[in-house]
Amino acid sequence: MKGLLVSVLIVSGIVLLFNFPKTSDGQSQTTSCKCVTDALAGIEKIKVGMKRRDLDKMFSVDGGISSITERFVYEKCNFIKVEVKFKFVDKSDKFPKGNPEDEIIEISKPYLEHPFYD
Repeated sequence: MKGLLVSVLIVSGIVLLFNFPKTSDGQSQTTSCKCVTDALAGIEKIKVGMKRRDLDKMFSVDGGISSITERFVYEKCNFIKVEVKFKFVDKSDKFPKGNPEDEIIEISKPYLEHPFYD
């Protein structure tokens, strides 16, 4: 029984060792790198054709002035941003307000920038 427990612990340790993200020099990534890895994985799930409500689960509108393209910040780290263009549901207004049903027609690659505050 003791031998089985030791074997399970050794195998578990090996699995954790090889599955933990590594840097290019083979060192284990820091917590901040893990945060970025998680952010990228989440951001890559947002696709053209999805709705604003899908984007709102992970992002909020950045401060400052927006044009046709809206700038969003990742909620877990407001230095990570994307720019998004929408097909607006409500076209009656010259400057339509965000509607959860607006369709994403373009999304940028994520980038880093200091947040803007209004």
